[in-house]
Amino acid sequence: MSLTGKIINTICKIASCPERKRSKYRLFFIPFFPLAYIFFITGLIFFSCCIDYFFYFPQIVSYPLNFILGFPLIATGLMLSLACVFYFLKEKGTPVPLCPPYVLITKGPYKYVRNPMLVGLFIQLFGYGLFFNSLSLFFIVAPVIILFCYFELKLIEEPELEKRFGKEYSDYKKNVPMFIPKLLVRK
Repeated sequence: MSLTGKIINTICKIASCPERKRSKYRLFFIPFFPLAYIFFITGLIFFSCCIDYFFYFPQIVSYPLNFILGFPLIATGLMLSLACVFYFLKEKGTPVPLCPPYVLITKGPYKYVRNPMLVGLFIQLFGYGLFFNSLSLFFIVAPVIILFCYFELKLIEEPELEKRFGKEYSDYKKNVPMFIPKLLVRK
């Protein structure tokens, strides 16, 4: 069995375990997730600003336009991500793959894209790139993160969801795009 197959099986086994076993994971991950998210974002911003400084990259836009353009993107992305967390917690799960909800969430932002939490993260990254005037965050780091997430979703997360939810997820996957919502509905 391949490494991705072993990872998929492990995640599926943990995600499908009974409620009483999952409660210990939930108690650990609920406080850990926001801290990890904050450290991840802070680390990316710091790393990108160091790259900008080291390579003498120019600013994207001038002050105060960087705040005017960046803040709404950060706020929009954060609100979208928090809305997704709300739906996860409502179904007694967390955004952490080891403690997901038992049901497939297809309501709220999940009606429009399969991965709205990541879309919120991507919007935030571009907003932080503008806000901090980081050329490398906007044009290098954010696109690399998007590519990494795309491949992780295709290789691990989607196969695991298909294994756990079967036809329900396959149908959902056929009808709902991964990142960019359908603007026109065709019948």
